[in-house]
Amino acid sequence: MEKSQLESARSQLSSSKSQLDTARSQLDDGWSQVNAAKAQLADGQAQLDSAQKQVTSGLAELEENQKTLDENKAKLADGKAQLEAGEQQLETAKQTLTTKQSELDQSKAEITAGQQQIESTRTQLNAQKQQITDGLSQVSVGEAQLQEGISALESAKAQLTELQSQLATVRASYNAALENPDASQEEIDILAAQVSALEEQEAAVTQQIQASEAQIESQRQQLAATRSELESGLAAVENGLSQLSQKESELNAGREQITAGQAEIDAGWIQIQEQENTLAASKAEIEAGEQELEKGQKQLKAAKKKLSKAQKEIDSNAETLAAGQAELDANVAKLNDSEAQYASGLEQYNSGARQIAENEAKLTSGEQEIAENEAKLADGEKEIADNEKKLADGEKRLQTMRKSFRMRLKT
Repeated sequence: MEKSQLESARSQLSSSKSQLDTARSQLDDGWSQVNAAKAQLADGQAQLDSAQKQVTSGLAELEENQKTLDENKAKLADGKAQLEAGEQQLETAKQTLTTKQSELDQSKAEITAGQQQIESTRTQLNAQKQQITDGLSQVSVGEAQLQEGISALESAKAQLTELQSQLATVRASYNAALENPDASQEEIDILAAQVSALEEQEAAVTQQIQASEAQIESQRQQLAATRSELESGLAAVENGLSQLSQKESELNAGREQITAGQAEIDAGWIQIQEQENTLAASKAEIEAGEQELEKGQKQLKAAKKKLSKAQKEIDSNAETLAAGQAELDANVAKLNDSEAQYASGLEQYNSGARQIAENEAKLTSGEQEIAENEAKLADGEKEIADNEKKLADGEKRLQTMRKSFRMRLKT
């Protein structure tokens, strides 16, 4: 081998060494980019794991909140059922009180009618009593008058006795005169006239006495019958008034019962009003609870939707990370291939160097080998250039993935 050729071979070997050094530097840069991408992927995975932890925690909290809402919903349903039962009981109580009030009003009307009837009957009985009393007074007057008639009769009887005595005396004188021859006719006529007059007077008085006795007896019987009838009527009136007083006492007792019943009904309405107020307050609480429950359901639904969206983003980012990891693995594989090619090129370079050292005397053979090595180096440079382009493309895609991943993590 000529010296110029050897120098040329050495120059080519030096150029190959420079190309290998450049390839080494490019490979080192590729590994640096790969390590940076690994760090970014690890950071993204950590952020993704943190986000997943937050979503999982949020889902657990949502499940607990849903359980609490379901419990509150059951409590509200139970409270609503109790409220409806209470309202039904109140309605029944109202109907009962209304029925009792109607019955009480009917009793009041009956008592009022009874009192009016008692007053009307009492007025009639008092009028009858007054009439009977007046009648008894008239009977008493009649009895007094009868007593006066009896007294007059007794006086008439005394007068009759006196007339009879006078008549007996005059008649004795007359009879004596008739037997006395010395008695003159005139004297006899006078005595006869006196006897006749006294007999007429006796007959008249006797007739008057008999008439008076008959009249007095008739009046006495009439007055006695009237008194008996009036006293019987008075007793009946007094009994009627007594019965009215007893009925009035019963009505008063009924009034007291009605007053007590009315007090119970009024107390019942007051109690119903208090229960209605309590139920109204409970109803307001239940309605407020239902509104809060509805609000909580809406919030829970919104939170579920938000967590679902976050989970979808996490899943999407996980897919992005997986794609980035796959691309990174592909780039690592390519770099490993390039490392193998580099090692092969380096081995070829070392072999060429050894061959140059060994075959300095064999320039022709050395030149041919150098030419082959240059061809191989050219192929290696082309392959390294291709790998550098692929690595640059992978880096661009990795940068795009990083940017997309960061944007998704921010949202």
